[in-house]
Amino acid sequence: MKFTSLKENLHRPLSLLSRYISSRPALPVLANILIEVTNDEVVFSTTNLDVTVKAKIPSKIEDPRTITVPARLLAELVGTLPAGNISFSTTESQLIVTSNSAEASLNSIPAADFPVLPAFNQENAIKLPLDILNEVSQKVLFAAATDESRPVLTTLMLHPQGEDIVFVSTDGFRLSEAIKPTNKINFEADKPLLLPAKIIAEMIKLGNDNQTDAIWIDITTQSNQIAMKVGDIEFYSKLIDAPYPEYKRIIPTEFVTSFSIDSEEFFQAVKLSSVFAKDAGSLIKLQVDPIKGEMLVGAQSASLGQNQSIITIEGEGEDMVIAFNSRFLLDALNAFTNGKLFIQLKGSLSPLKITDPNQPGFSHIIMPIKVEG
Repeated sequence: MKFTSLKENLHRPLSLLSRYISSRPALPVLANILIEVTNDEVVFSTTNLDVTVKAKIPSKIEDPRTITVPARLLAELVGTLPAGNISFSTTESQLIVTSNSAEASLNSIPAADFPVLPAFNQENAIKLPLDILNEVSQKVLFAAATDESRPVLTTLMLHPQGEDIVFVSTDGFRLSEAIKPTNKINFEADKPLLLPAKIIAEMIKLGNDNQTDAIWIDITTQSNQIAMKVGDIEFYSKLIDAPYPEYKRIIPTEFVTSFSIDSEEFFQAVKLSSVFAKDAGSLIKLQVDPIKGEMLVGAQSASLGQNQSIITIEGEGEDMVIAFNSRFLLDALNAFTNGKLFIQLKGSLSPLKITDPNQPGFSHIIMPIKVEG
């Protein structure tokens, strides 16, 4: 094997690939990166058997071969080398890495020991425009669960409904829904498509960094895997073929209190209260009085003290006291642009619904916290 690449083309892909290595791999080769050099391209790959990542690296190829070497060691090595050309060559059992006057050798494991990797089929893939996904990233992805105990909640759900596609994420305590027209998305399905939210977030960032216009999704590669591609990076993950929660059931359709509020004032009040709520389970209270035209936002702590902010609102309905996790409120308010928000409440133990008249199709639901007194 012999090829040469620029550090600028190697460093970021290697850093990404090395993150998808098991800390305690079942087999020694799973701690390695597979380097496949053909006459046409150089592809680096890693896998932890749950997620596989491939990266095509622009290179000058002189001699093709396939080899595996320790992934994190190679990433750290390349990260320490100066900018410019880095040359790779092999002996029978080692990869030789050379840059200017520096040279290093990495022990290898035969490529035959590496798991067989899937291939991406772009012909049948779904194209998701990056401009839509950037909006989904801001408004929906943050609500997905990070706890792997319920894998279905760690996903972004896509579901065609008529002339729209619905994007939903929920962790069981909050839920974001964005409805987008399908005229830019070639996706038709009888059931929802579940995409791993963490990987989609990573791909959206990669797409923006590399100025690509879309992410491609392929579910035809293997029946138990979903394949995703952005630029020259491919991700393969286990396909979660489980029913998504019937989330529509938790969204209230009737309300007893509704009001509009300035999003920036609301955000600043919640942010201030969150300082006092740190050792009180992050709990803050909203005291809503539509007739008086104000809402009190406050928190109290036995050790820190208490605070209260008064915000002007315009609305109608019943007085209400309701409590929420301050982080959930801050995350939700960050998803909306500055301006007037519309808040709807059904009761102190029912979800709060936030919408924006200027952003149709986007809504956010937060479950309240039951408090005594």
